[in-house]
Amino acid sequence: MAKYEKELSGDFDDFLGYIHQGIIGGSMSASFEDGSDWQDGEVRVSMRVYER
Repeated sequence: MAKYEKELSGDFDDFLGYIHQGIIGGSMSASFEDGSDWQDGEVRVSMRVYER
């Protein structure tokens, strides 16, 4: 299982889209299975589950 953690500044939604497209576009068999988002003030957390 791969896990990626990163603290960043900038547009969070653009970053999520970039990561998603990289995973889906980089594998013929990858699929998005589930995800959840959480926010507390300025802190945002997104969890995504992919299967290939």
